[in-house]
Amino acid sequence: MDINAGPEQAEALSASFDERLHPSNEVAPSPGDEQWETVKDFQIIAADGGNTLYGNGRQQMKLRVLVRVTNALNMPVDLDEQSLASIALVDTHTHKPLAWSVVKSDDVEVWKFVYDPDPRFKSFPYHGPIKGGLEGSKFSVREFYVSTNASSSISLSASITRRDGKVFYSGLKTEFGTITLNALAPAVYQGHHFHLKYVAQRPYHSANIAKLDVYALRIVADNQRIGIARIYEVYPSAFLRFSRHPDYLGYYTTAYLNASPDHYGRHMSFEMPHAVAQYYDVPGELTLLMSYAKTGGRSQLREEHDHWRLNVIDMYGNLQIIRIASSDDSPPRLMVQA
Repeated sequence: MDINAGPEQAEALSASFDERLHPSNEVAPSPGDEQWETVKDFQIIAADGGNTLYGNGRQQMKLRVLVRVTNALNMPVDLDEQSLASIALVDTHTHKPLAWSVVKSDDVEVWKFVYDPDPRFKSFPYHGPIKGGLEGSKFSVREFYVSTNASSSISLSASITRRDGKVFYSGLKTEFGTITLNALAPAVYQGHHFHLKYVAQRPYHSANIAKLDVYALRIVADNQRIGIARIYEVYPSAFLRFSRHPDYLGYYTTAYLNASPDHYGRHMSFEMPHAVAQYYDVPGELTLLMSYAKTGGRSQLREEHDHWRLNVIDMYGNLQIIRIASSDDSPPRLMVQA
């Protein structure tokens, strides 16, 4: 199962993530391409700087491979499409190619790559100089996005295959011919990192809902806001509490990211105030809406819950588990459960 997918999407995403065939086997040489003989420059660099990523299988490290080739007269020439498509990432010490795939939940200590970025997740901020790079013309570039669930480092090089099958490697003897990537254990935040703020109360004109309490939930660690990239799972789907007030049957709370109700199914037992979420949406934060269910409406509350579990993926790809409880007040106040 693809760990980047929610439970209801995993199989579909695993099957349809990338239906392209491996390009190195599919690109025919173009007529008129000038033959190249050897590799003059061959670099592998971190495109955004840094060399560290979380071992959560989601965060990506963007690697850029730069190559300049020459002909029999030692003159730089353009790289043909077949050779460009053959560029691969390999283990520096074994020359074993890195697997082309997303990291799945049943993978054990793997490093993998894909050709496309996942814009939901961010790399670590980097403020130093970007090392490496080629100047002049007649060089080609290919980019890879590496992820891992490993707990150790890896040294990577690049390879390129000439039309006759000869393989060339960047490596230890080439400047910027290798790069070492370090995996960190995924960050797991605690209750004090989750900040739940009461925002407002607003009326809601329907036969089933009297009004709404609006809350905002954010993650803050080391005085830095850690954005929430997506909702992985909400259990139960709505947080139910009974009411002692004669006008209200009870209260039910729902969660939204980017004002989207996509993780909710169509068969809820309540009227869902989805549209209100857009007015309070803050990028990277959850909006929680606690609905006051009217007595006599069609809402049904046959049970109440002690707590509510929100499983979210933060902007670095780490899974965070947030537990929400409520006070015994009437109406109840939502709070983060330590």
